Amino acid sequence: MEATREYRMEQDLLGHLIEECCTVGADCKGQATALYKAYREWSERSGENVATQRLFGTSLRERGFEKKTSGVVWWNGIELNSELGPLPDLGPSRTSF
Repeated sequence: MEATREYRMEQDLLGHLIEECCTVGADCKGQATALYKAYREWSERSGENVATQRLFGTSLRERGFEKKTSGVVWWNGIELNSELGPLPDLGPSRTSF
């Protein structure tokens, strides 16, 4: 079972994006469009298939982030650190989620 958990963690592109490019916490709030754009660019630059914005949102919700709407859509609990810089070496190609 430990090997399965490790494999899933290695295959977790969204998790790598969150770890490298986002801040997670109760006071964080990220605009949905900006978060998806960062994910899309990250995926494309990594040579990965890009999930739809709907699937991306579902994946954020499954990780415990809360979606709020107030003129624009926001995700509470996560925000981008800054512009995406060079990608770290993520190893062989993986699935998006």
